[in-house]
Amino acid sequence: MVMAIQDLTVKIISPEDARCYLQEYEYARQRNISHHVVKYYADMMRNGEWLPGSEIEIAYAPNDDGKVAGYLVNGQQRLHAVIEADKSIPFVIKEVLCSDMDEVNIRYGLIDTGRGRNNADYVRAMGMEEELGFTQRQIGNIGAASIFIASDFFHRNKYKFTPAERVELIKGYAPAAHNYFDCVRSGPLTHAVAMYRTGTMSVGLVSFDESAKVWGHDRVADFWTGIAKNDGLRVGDPRKLVVEHLRESSINSRLSKKKYDVHHSARFVAQCFNAWLEARQITRTFVKDDGKGPIIVKGSKFRGK
Repeated sequence: MVMAIQDLTVKIISPEDARCYLQEYEYARQRNISHHVVKYYADMMRNGEWLPGSEIEIAYAPNDDGKVAGYLVNGQQRLHAVIEADKSIPFVIKEVLCSDMDEVNIRYGLIDTGRGRNNADYVRAMGMEEELGFTQRQIGNIGAASIFIASDFFHRNKYKFTPAERVELIKGYAPAAHNYFDCVRSGPLTHAVAMYRTGTMSVGLVSFDESAKVWGHDRVADFWTGIAKNDGLRVGDPRKLVVEHLRESSINSRLSKKKYDVHHSARFVAQCFNAWLEARQITRTFVKDDGKGPIIVKGSKFRGK
């Protein structure tokens, strides 16, 4: 396989330039455009969060009639984002010379397979671990739960929020997370793992961030501490139902007896939390709409609407 970098330049790409690249260097095997990704990139460009140095790659190869043609093998969605953002963005333009179309196809297949940045990566890059007082794992947990909350307990689409917005969500829920983790740490470590799940923790963050202001911090803390300790909970105690739910279900485990998605789990835990606040004894609860209906968390803005 013979591939050589023909040219490597930095160029400011305007929306008009982006249209020209997409038209002139069209590559038939490109994946379909993800509008979520394009919007995500465009938001970053509008907000000044897009960092220079990102590559646009054109692979050149002779076609059937022997003439050399160029093909866009990397940067399609970024170029669409430039158009949507209506901003001029600097990119590194890499031009690669290939022997034939097979090498172009191989080049395309090898590009853009790296691991994406997660919430913990962004926070660590900004030196905020010490500032917030969380471990890397905890930051990941808070990030996943806060995005789920900000999506109204529905789809967790990482492209809905820019990196800066994700960091702000984590910072906003940091005080609530400290309170939640204090409760989790009061119980055995093996039981704590289940309480880190997004479906459970998202309700926990909202309960400390909002519900505690209405129902009192101690009432909210007693709910989560009771679940974490699981010490002598009686039948009828809503916390006992949560413990049983966490024990019998798992989002991914092959050993679990039952499997519930994050939507179902959040709504199940929220119903138990609501019963606890109202001092109602319950021995079972039912999640409507297969976990996709509106959620109610007493004392918060989430009122089932």
